[in-house]
Amino acid sequence: MPRHILLLFCILLAQSLFSQPLPTQLDLLSISPDSFIVEFKTTKGNFSVMAHRGWSPLACDRFFMLAKNNWYHNTVIYRVGPTRSYPGGKIVQFGISNNTTANYAWRDATIKDEPVVHPHEWGAVCFARDSINSRSTDIAIFLAQGIMLDTINYKGVVGFPSFAIVISGNEVLKAFNGEYGNDIMEFPDDSLFLGKPFYDRRFPGLDVIYSAAVTISWKGGKNN
Repeated sequence: MPRHILLLFCILLAQSLFSQPLPTQLDLLSISPDSFIVEFKTTKGNFSVMAHRGWSPLACDRFFMLAKNNWYHNTVIYRVGPTRSYPGGKIVQFGISNNTTANYAWRDATIKDEPVVHPHEWGAVCFARDSINSRSTDIAIFLAQGIMLDTINYKGVVGFPSFAIVISGNEVLKAFNGEYGNDIMEFPDDSLFLGKPFYDRRFPGLDVIYSAAVTISWKGGKNN
């Protein structure tokens, strides 16, 4: 069997054994708690974010559902670099799984755009987007104050609504491998199709999220 065929077979086998959920397997209309905390365990240590549904309801609903269903387990932190929408920003980005079928399915399972409610500050968390109503599974954490992101018109949509804020592990975020900057953004199809095997081969040394789990949730909270 040719080597590339064998590699593809092994990748697909691994995906079948450790696959993230498809949109059809989850309730896309489920509603998150008013506030909740998600802890991420990574190769550099742990960090936690606190989400507030009042800041961006649809984003919180999606994030809670993904975190509860292991979407971010064993995913690569593939981008640690400058923002492309405005100068001076820095971003940590992840959310592409290692399952080809799931990646392409979630690419079409997007949520609608929402207005910015909470201003961007260091550690603000939002869903990455490309065009109108394109938020899906990819999230971005800002390592700089980015008030321009509240009002900027980027690809036909005003603002990047944050839905959570980092509450612990700032030093972990600062330590993630940023040697490749935005280079990986030039290979979107490879990322969606191969996930971690592609990153390991083309961009070795990137950090990984081992797990992401909801640790506490409650009714009420800031801006709710």
